[in-house]
Amino acid sequence: MCRAQNQCAITLGHSADSCWCHDPNVSVPANLLAKIPDVLKGKACICQKCVEEESTKTGRVQQISPKRW
Repeated sequence: MCRAQNQCAITLGHSADSCWCHDPNVSVPANLLAKIPDVLKGKACICQKCVEEESTKTGRVQQISPKRW
């Protein structure tokens, strides 16, 4: 979305399951997911900042603690 660093575990050489977005406490707003073009669905990541900002806009305030490897 914003093309900022998203701390994706895969791009950092770790398993997808260890990524911040796989945390059970993280919920990516559906309207944010809907902004991903069809050709990039399942391939593009959304950064933590975008998830937090969109969650705030939709009333679901969520602070995500980034994982550190």
